Amino acid sequence: IGYNDPNSYYSDALNIHILPNRTTSLKDKLKLFQEGFRSIAKIVDSNEKIKKIVGDSWIALEHPGVVKKLGFSAEKSFKDEFKRIFIDKNKKKSEIVSMGREEFLEKYLI
Repeated sequence: IGYNDPNSYYSDALNIHILPNRTTSLKDKLKLFQEGFRSIAKIVDSNEKIKKIVGDSWIALEHPGVVKKLGFSAEKSFKDEFKRIFIDKNKKKSEIVSMGREEFLEKYLI
């Protein structure tokens, strides 16, 4: 997760993308996600401009229960055209998910 990259931020959102990893067990992936999100929570906490965390990932399509367990939900505010362009450009199916700042901090800031 490139959260130190200034390009990860746009407007009031921090944008994350998790690449596929077929060699790590789902249990270990969940642990890694939670550890990574705890690191990101420190950044979100220190940057009041960030109002939501947005992600696009294959995980949302293949494992919607995992995404829900992590606290994210499908992003309804993005236009279908954006989704179509994103999927066509990258030749991969993906879903856009998000979580509000306060919810993210409550869940991951330790």
